[in-house]
This record gives sequence, structure tokens and C-alpha cells, in this order.
Amino acid sequence: MNIGTLIIFLEEENAKLKHEALLWRSNEASKRWEKNHPDRARKRNKKWRDANPEKVKECDKRKRAKNPEKYCALKKQWYINNLEKKKDYDIQYNIKNAKRIKEMKKQWELNNAEKVKKMKRQSHLKTKYGLSIQEYNKMFEKQEGCCAICKRHQSSLKGVLNVDHNHLTNDIRGLLCTKCNSYIGYIDEDFNVLKRMIDYFEMYKLINANITN
Repeated sequence: MNIGTLIIFLEEENAKLKHEALLWRSNEASKRWEKNHPDRARKRNKKWRDANPEKVKECDKRKRAKNPEKYCALKKQWYINNLEKKKDYDIQYNIKNAKRIKEMKKQWELNNAEKVKKMKRQSHLKTKYGLSIQEYNKMFEKQEGCCAICKRHQSSLKGVLNVDHNHLTNDIRGLLCTKCNSYIGYIDEDFNVLKRMIDYFEMYKLINANITN
């Protein structure tokens, strides 16, 4: 590096240092002003943010990337301190973006069909029977995956085993295939009707046996 190049380099570095010092003094002065005039500072900052949404978005993005844990903690605390504001904002956002949200939800369900099916199953068990999926699985294992009445395994059925419960007391009795569960519904859970059905079959069983003989 010759002397001329060195002089140019030093001049450029000196200019940079002066610029950085000027920026530092400007930032310090700005901080002091904001500290002494908090209300005016908030109004000024809000005005600037409203006028520059894209710049604000980029700035916030950089801050989140730089310190994600701090940002999440601040966001969580803000939600706790502003529950009503958050609720009102969510309502307005959902109304304003109803069509977009519906399309996004539909697409998500298409992309996560198995997950949606599982979630709906869990919701149905909990809402209708007060059962968790874990409790259902325990019953399933206890019955070895078979209907409690006909003893057919679920693998030979079209659907899953249904939860059978007392419609008066809501007590859970067991897991049944669709046919067996329907039979109980058809006789209105009346044991006397069931007994007469058995007697009926037994009677015609004897009649058929006598005819055969």
C-alpha cells in the first residue's frame, strides 16, 4: 500500500468514526428526550409506526430473530395483562378474515386428515361419554379388541367398537360392534324383551328339531 492509498484509507475510516459518533450522540439525545417527554414520545413513535408498517414489520422481525425467548415472554405477558383487548382483537380479526381463515382451515384439514380424524374421535368420546382416548384404549385392551357380546374382533368389522352406555344413568358398560349396540337400542334396553326373544328362538329351535326328527 503506497502513501496516497494509505491517506485515502485513513480519511475514509476517520469519516466513518465521525459518522458513528454523530449517530451515537443523536441516539443518546433522542433517548434523553423520550425519557423527559414520555407521552409525546409515545405519540411520535405511534405516528411513525402507523405511517411505516412495512419498516415496523421488518424491525420487529429482526428483534424476534435476535432474541426469540425475550420476545415470547413479553408477548405472553402482554396477553395476560390485556385479555379483553386480545379478545376484542381476535373477534375483529376473525370477522375481517373469515373467508381466508375458512380456506386455511379447510386446507389444513386436507393436509392433516389422520390428525383431524383422531381429534374428532377424541372430542366425540369426551363430549358424549366423558371418556379420554386412554380410557377407551384400556377398555379395548381388556376386551382384547372384541365386541363384548358377539366376540367379533374389530379387524373383522367395518368401523370401530362403539361405547355402550346406560341412557338413563350414563354409566359406561363396555364396547360393542354396531349391530350389537343397535340391537340393545331397538329393544330399549328392556331385559324382559330380550328374555322373550331368547324364549322365542328356543321355542322354534325345538319345533324345528321335532320336524327334522
